[in-house]
Amino acid sequence: LNEYWQYAVVFAVLCVIAAVVFYFAGKSRMKYVSNYKQQENELKRLKALKDKYHPLTAEKLSQGDGEEILEAVSLVYQIAFEKSEYPEAEFKKLSDVQKNIYTLDVFVADKTATEFFTLNDDMLRCRLYSALEMIGFDTGMETFRTLCDMYDENNENVSLDKNKLISADELIEKEDILRKIKLGAAEYIKSNFELL
Repeated sequence: LNEYWQYAVVFAVLCVIAAVVFYFAGKSRMKYVSNYKQQENELKRLKALKDKYHPLTAEKLSQGDGEEILEAVSLVYQIAFEKSEYPEAEFKKLSDVQKNIYTLDVFVADKTATEFFTLNDDMLRCRLYSALEMIGFDTGMETFRTLCDMYDENNENVSLDKNKLISADELIEKEDILRKIKLGAAEYIKSNFELL
């Protein structure tokens, strides 16, 4: 051992490196499995929602859960987009009511004003205020008007202000706005089934 001590040191170093590599590989694998399970659960949830409401009928909607009706109706539109070679063209074929419903669902799904206004283009951003008006929503409407104006590429009178996005996100959380939008949209959808 006295003659070959350097091999023992190299072996010990290799063992430590192997242990670190296995530790991080295991951690990475656990994260992958967790993400995979989340995605799988989300797909199962969406399939169950589709099966419950598709095809849309007034009866299904009248008996539906107010918190899932907006997403269910939008899911029907989304399926059509995904089947199309040109999803944007499919969106443009929707009526204004349908576009507004889809916009509200995207806003709710994005969870914050910051996400919605930074991830989406004008096709949705410019519709948010009118979509909220359509369902008779009134909480924080001045804030939403300001955000829509800020992100309107044709409006040069209002400059981008990240602090207004942060304030809007705080308002959304404080006032439980996403839930209120879901419920307001559900009532609108039930009352206006013929426009879907």
